[in-house]
Amino acid sequence: VLVATRHDTHAEIAAAALRAGKAVFLEKPLGLTREEIDEVWAAGTGNDRLVIGFNRPFSELAARLGEEVRAAAGPIQLVYRVASPAPAGHWLNDPLQGGGRILGEACHMFDFANWLCGTPERVFAAAPPAPRGAASTESATTTIQYADGSVATVHYSGVGSTSMPKERIEVMRGDRSWILDDFSTLTTYGPDGERTDKARGDKGHAALLGHALAAARGEEPYEPGLGAAYLAQSVALAALDSIASGEPVAVEPPPARSA
Repeated sequence: VLVATRHDTHAEIAAAALRAGKAVFLEKPLGLTREEIDEVWAAGTGNDRLVIGFNRPFSELAARLGEEVRAAAGPIQLVYRVASPAPAGHWLNDPLQGGGRILGEACHMFDFANWLCGTPERVFAAAPPAPRGAASTESATTTIQYADGSVATVHYSGVGSTSMPKERIEVMRGDRSWILDDFSTLTTYGPDGERTDKARGDKGHAALLGHALAAARGEEPYEPGLGAAYLAQSVALAALDSIASGEPVAVEPPPARSA
């Protein structure tokens, strides 16, 4: 079952499909509330065959970045900047249907940070006021602390120019640095100097779908699966709670499975 509806029906359909024993490919997000993501998690108790639509780690250059970062040592510092302006009245900004940009879109970036940095533990976020006509938070800066001491900052902006390249990722670890520009250029800085690799800007959509089909055939594991989906959305929920309270917020892990 491929779930590509608008965000407000993701959890309901995914949970029903899992309970019916189906293999599921679910476009992000997993859900828009804690209750929704808990519902899908509970539905996965007897059948966790779900792949979430977090495609960016499957990009050619992102995969290379991941290999090189993991070969280095020490905590990671990561900055992920997103420039993604959209009309204030766009359905993504509808808090009921789209959930807003942080729940509905920035979860992509939170997952990418989790993929590189590990287990998220605490979030601190701040946001400028939403533009006139937008009914939810459109832009925010979210800092995530990880269990191993790594720190990631996701700077998601809907207020800049539409002509700016959309995504830029900077990673520092163990005396090495990397810049991934819009998934088309990866520049590596290290003891041997500077190296630049280029690709066509693929964000991993086709590779992820191929992986999901292989998982449904029993050839590969279901990854990124329910655990990754839950944690990314839990970071997003914590970010909104932090924006509202002005305080750091702990990231809630998936509920423990009953024996």
